[in-house]
Amino acid sequence: MTNIDDINKHGGWLARVTTSGDPPLMRHYFVYELDKDRALALVSPRVSEGETVELLRGLKVHELTGYEMKPGEVKLY
Repeated sequence: MTNIDDINKHGGWLARVTTSGDPPLMRHYFVYELDKDRALALVSPRVSEGETVELLRGLKVHELTGYEMKPGEVKLY
């Protein structure tokens, strides 16, 4: 059984991928990974040349599991 206190702990990141066009287009991803560097590495296969990726904010475990995500997963928001 899961401890109810765990759902409010940090679980991952909201990442934004931005194109270099005018106007720039943006895609957002949920990344279920605690480590910043590993989170960026999980998103990078979805980034094309000329696009940038940044981590916007941390997400709580319940924000990720609410979308039926598992650790290590990335989902387009």
